[in-house]
Amino acid sequence: MSEIQMRILYIKRAYNTRLHNQVRALLQRGHEITLLLDSPIEYGYNGPGQWGSQDIRPDLKVCYTGIVKSGQTRIHKKNSLRHACRRLLHYRNRLLGMQRHLGMDAKGIFMSALDRVLSGEDVDLILSSNDALETEDMRTKWLIEECKGKIPIVYECQDILSDCFSGNTKVEETERFVNEESDGVIHTNPLALEWMTGRYHIKKATYFPNFAGGEYFRVRLPKLSRTDGSVHLVYCGSVQKTPKQYPYPFARDMKNMFREIAALGFPLHLHLGLYPDTPEYKYYMELKNFSNIHLYGYLPFAEMMQKLSRYDIGLFPIDLGSLKKQVELCGPAVLADFPLSRADTSKQYEYTSAGLPILTAPLTWLSMWLEENNFGTSFDSVSHLHKILKNNHIKEYSKAVEKDAFKFSIEENISSLEKFLWGILN
Repeated sequence: MSEIQMRILYIKRAYNTRLHNQVRALLQRGHEITLLLDSPIEYGYNGPGQWGSQDIRPDLKVCYTGIVKSGQTRIHKKNSLRHACRRLLHYRNRLLGMQRHLGMDAKGIFMSALDRVLSGEDVDLILSSNDALETEDMRTKWLIEECKGKIPIVYECQDILSDCFSGNTKVEETERFVNEESDGVIHTNPLALEWMTGRYHIKKATYFPNFAGGEYFRVRLPKLSRTDGSVHLVYCGSVQKTPKQYPYPFARDMKNMFREIAALGFPLHLHLGLYPDTPEYKYYMELKNFSNIHLYGYLPFAEMMQKLSRYDIGLFPIDLGSLKKQVELCGPAVLADFPLSRADTSKQYEYTSAGLPILTAPLTWLSMWLEENNFGTSFDSVSHLHKILKNNHIKEYSKAVEKDAFKFSIEENISSLEKFLWGILN
């Protein structure tokens, strides 16, 4: 139980892993949590059934803005997963369309929902979060404009949107406003925090990473390598398909890279969480006939987390696009200002919590974190990856992960978030 019980209102477009882990940890510490979301909690970002009743604590209060109705995307017994995904995509696109236009209707809907929540719930503090699928931090901007001075407002920046939408003046103006006008700001890692405090005049700030929930990793499944002696690699995460007009692949357009990695001779397991009948789904399903590639269908969150423990090494490869040749020639220092070098991923904590060392593209923050903890290392090409897989350092990384990964569970670190929020209130 915490020293001071806080009543926190979280505002976010949709339920996701970071929010899920924070909410559960804070509830376990005795705080009261209310969510205000746009889209139904049972879907999150990754499709129907991502979150089950066993994942959502009964003491969590959930409210909706009304932009997307939960009944509009409910799965009935007669509906297939594919049909449900199509319906979800329709309402997801509708939501994103409203956010892109950001007219008075969107603001009115949001503020009306906020008023309903505040009139019915006692709230000590509002924590407004973004993610890479947002087009702008307008939700937090509206909140500050209407409520500043009435209730403390903390802006939680999961993704730096000026990185996601580089060169967009409105995005940058809104980002400056929410960083400078909030009562407190939370970024995901020290590099991101340093980058933002160097650009904006931020009053109070901290960083709080995407720590994994330790409860999902108490039970480990038998390693696949026990039966066949192979080193099993896994990538679990989002992917992209690059539009034809772009000269270089998107960072997460990893189809060709997956083929190259599989050609090294190691079993490669891909959990991509794709919606059926989408362009990305069809694009990546073409890999199913390649040797050593194992493609898996959509899995609920808890089941996916447990299955990670079957593998031996977690991968975080990305396509470096126009920077690829420079990195190969000059090394990872080229990536110092690359936006993803400031990113903190949920996967780094989930992999290690599942007992997996990590091999990653040479992204600055992730590489630093791995090397500092001896949890893995970076590679700048598939041939480099092959050399790493063949050396003895992998065993050292595995031992370090088994020994120290528990330090990065949400349960072990939630007190630092509590301390920051208490500081905002006092």
